[in-house]
Amino acid sequence: MVNPRITRREWRNVILFALLIIVLTLLCFVTFPVNAQDTKTQELLYRSGDALHLANITAGTTIELPDIQISDSDRLYWSPNGRYLLNKHFIKDQGLELRVYDVDNQKWLNNFRQQAGFNAAWSYDGNQIAYTTSIRYDSLQQDGQLWVVDLKTATPRLLYQTKIIGDRALTDTGVGNIWWSPDNQFLLFEEYVYNFGFGHTDNGLKMISSDGKTIKNMVSPWRGGFNPIWSPNSKWFLLDMPDTLYFPTDSDDKGDVILYGINYEIYGSSHDIYGLTNTPDTLEWNLRWSSDSRQIQFEANKQLITIELQDVINNPTSFEQHLSPLPKEPKHFGDADFPSPDGKWIAYLVGQSDNTIDLYTVRLDGSHDSKLAESVAFYGWRPSK
Repeated sequence: MVNPRITRREWRNVILFALLIIVLTLLCFVTFPVNAQDTKTQELLYRSGDALHLANITAGTTIELPDIQISDSDRLYWSPNGRYLLNKHFIKDQGLELRVYDVDNQKWLNNFRQQAGFNAAWSYDGNQIAYTTSIRYDSLQQDGQLWVVDLKTATPRLLYQTKIIGDRALTDTGVGNIWWSPDNQFLLFEEYVYNFGFGHTDNGLKMISSDGKTIKNMVSPWRGGFNPIWSPNSKWFLLDMPDTLYFPTDSDDKGDVILYGINYEIYGSSHDIYGLTNTPDTLEWNLRWSSDSRQIQFEANKQLITIELQDVINNPTSFEQHLSPLPKEPKHFGDADFPSPDGKWIAYLVGQSDNTIDLYTVRLDGSHDSKLAESVAFYGWRPSK
């Protein structure tokens, strides 16, 4: 006969099993964050007052970064790897100083302080910074030197200096904007020079290797500026430039797209340069490369134009341009919209009547629209690490 009595051990097992069922049932009703399906943390940076705040949109939390106070005159730039912030810090009567803040460890790099000029740029790997410094020409103070510093050693290297005769510059000249190549091996930079004949400053475009051993002249000085767009493989770059380089006029010339190879040099070998458009009355914009560097795209005349790089190289005079309708313009949420690195969130700014700016976040589908902070300065999304 089976004993109908239940032992103490059996009662304990029954109770434990019942508790397990209850816990599993409750877990089914737990409310997870709205973005629990996101695989990467999405963070953005803003200033409120003198304090910097790092908002984790994925987790719905915000922290104030310690030991870092920012004024209206300071400028902040994320490193491409999302680890550091470059602070262009203005010191009264001394000029600009470069400082670097380690965001994860929430502290300054104590071995890194560089007196600098107006221009600075991160390398793509986030390990180096190129920057300009001032040199004095008699009574003039100009950004005449280009330096590179490695964060590990904090030892700057002089890459380039504008020409000087005695204590005077060859002319009113200096170093302007800087653009690293994606492989960190080259830098494009502007060298400006005063044009005495026309009475204005012209900009030329040069390329220098990151070790300083190779320098090339890519575009002769002219009245406008540059915004080169490197190919992902670092072998080419695009420029949107007017036809009239040497004798600029006040005409309605809106420019053309020109393709340069890194082997090109205006004062040396003359190859690897291609004109992709010949439409001075048409504005080409939103120039970009495909991720494999095989295609070039831009928008003009309300169409998306795609050009195969190999077609241009094979037949520079009659390559095909593939036309397609422009992609549907995304919905705008505020006065300025900033998509997150994963493309799932939008940070947007709304200007107020008192000239302050409020910061909002919203999912791309329009859900979870909320105000994050008032009266802010926005420093962008943190690049995905």
